[in-house]
Amino acid sequence: MVDADGVLVEANPGVCALFGWDTAPLGSRVADVLGLAPGPAGALVPGGTMQPVECTVPGTSTAVEVTPAPVTLPDDVSGVVLHFRRIPTDRRFEQMVLEAHDLLGEGVIVGDGRRVLHVNDAACRIFGYRREDLLVMPSLFDLFRPDEQERITGTIAAMTASGLTPPDRWETVIVRAGGDELEVEVSIKAVVAHDATRTLTIIRDNSERRRAEQELTRRALHDDLTGLPLRALFSDRFRRALARARRDGTVGALLFCDLDGFKSVNDELGHLVGDIVLVAVAERIRRTVRDQDTVARLGGDEFVVVCEGIDDRARADDLAHRIAAAVSEPIDTGLATTSITLSIGVQLFGADQLEPGEHLHQADQAMYATKRSRRVVEGVVPPVDPAV
Repeated sequence: MVDADGVLVEANPGVCALFGWDTAPLGSRVADVLGLAPGPAGALVPGGTMQPVECTVPGTSTAVEVTPAPVTLPDDVSGVVLHFRRIPTDRRFEQMVLEAHDLLGEGVIVGDGRRVLHVNDAACRIFGYRREDLLVMPSLFDLFRPDEQERITGTIAAMTASGLTPPDRWETVIVRAGGDELEVEVSIKAVVAHDATRTLTIIRDNSERRRAEQELTRRALHDDLTGLPLRALFSDRFRRALARARRDGTVGALLFCDLDGFKSVNDELGHLVGDIVLVAVAERIRRTVRDQDTVARLGGDEFVVVCEGIDDRARADDLAHRIAAAVSEPIDTGLATTSITLSIGVQLFGADQLEPGEHLHQADQAMYATKRSRRVVEGVVPPVDPAV
């Protein structure tokens, strides 16, 4: 029993035996006797929260649970009766496991099917709520985005009705405190402990993994130097554009572009200047076409442009003329100012049955015909050197 100041005023033989006292240290503060920090000790004195506190008997490995209850001492003095109960070893081990969860970077939630029993620090960070707020929620499933709740419950119901075992891992979206959304991976397991079933839920923040995957995908499909799509992404987009043109009865244009004399730029000015020229060319082509058009780098100094809804050859030739004119403007590389020209082959698609590869081949051949005939948009772009 402790008084209003948290001073020990009475201890029965059971407490003395538990702590190994020959004589109870009456007159000592209970916080000092139990080795408690101010926070937990504050729950055990008059005016405190009266919440149970777990601690280890000083000088031993014995874990106890201290349950406080208010009482009125003689002369109407407020006091608290402390009831000590030894915590079974297996329960103490369970408590240690729960405390160890706070060292993990993944969110850990333990429930009993009706309420949340435990959440670790990472779960609080992921959801954006304080621990005490999460512990009073009936179910953290309510924090999943509403459409995701419907998707998951619907999938589980359908699979269960079909005699299938629903998955215990889901990729979903939660709504954090404040309303922002976060992609997460959720793993759920049922665990039996002390004849009671617990649900163990592990939540992983998927944002870093998603960013890493997106970056790997971007680097696999885009040119590191110019940022343009590479051949694989171009091929996919061109197949889709060709299918749309045939379905809608429209015409598109495939422009195969090759720089004239680019090898001499690398040889005479160096590869650093050559890279700057390639970046400038890519940007000029991109600025000349529409946002919905695809500009890709096939490799080296070869670029392709896919334009849908181009209507006719005259519009395609005009676009090729404008691209060649934009590229031919002097390029200030910071190390030297140079100019370069572009040969472009035009191939219309849509009203034909050619395969994507055949269209690309035809555009490539048209580009070489343009280069050979020295007709790279005559009158605007300087003629191609015969040595090219």
